[in-house]
Amino acid sequence: MNNLDVCPFCGSPHTKSCEVDINGWMVECMGCRATGPIGRTEALSAAAWNKRFMESQPALTTSA
Repeated sequence: MNNLDVCPFCGSPHTKSCEVDINGWMVECMGCRATGPIGRTEALSAAAWNKRFMESQPALTTSA
């Protein structure tokens, strides 16, 4: 899967999607070995990984 975001824990761009069971996929960071949620498909596990990445980013604030 090519559209994986960087690791939300260590910032490494070296992430990969791998099959972990007959009906399970997860994304793993090759830098710190963090893993994402297991999904039934590669696309679902990638979407969960990318969603977690977005939630871990600091909120943008504007000065008034």
